[in-house]
Amino acid sequence: MFLRTMTELLESQGIPYAVEEHGKPVVKTVMLKIDGGLAMALIPVHHRPRLDLLKEVLNAGSMRAADDQEVLDVFPGCDADAVPPFGTLHGMRVFVSSDVAQRSNILVAAGSRRRLLRMAYSDYAGLVRPFVFPISCPDPEYVTETPERFATAGTV
Repeated sequence: MFLRTMTELLESQGIPYAVEEHGKPVVKTVMLKIDGGLAMALIPVHHRPRLDLLKEVLNAGSMRAADDQEVLDVFPGCDADAVPPFGTLHGMRVFVSSDVAQRSNILVAAGSRRRLLRMAYSDYAGLVRPFVFPISCPDPEYVTETPERFATAGTV
């Protein structure tokens, strides 16, 4: 259902895109709970969000990753860890890592771990108008450098 809504949105705006059933995403959507409301962040797939920094910038009282049920309540029929990056369709704030904003294209999950959406980042940004900020850092699980370098990247 959400795939149809997403493709109708893109087509109504004349935005070129492709839905692919193979490959691996290069960016991921992370759902956040900020002061009781849902928001989303688009970050590189091998990064983790800088919740401490985002909380400080927003002067938020509370911030955490949204749990699966909170995500599925808004995105029924989607895999909780593969929601499409169009939170604005639900009135959510959308944040994008500056690393993602530097890409010419994005390849991101489109409702399922097997279905991917490919589109130009500039088209995505023009449609969603996200807040771009350095909100992510490499996840030590995927980094060969010393994990202490990323010690400030924790969660709040």
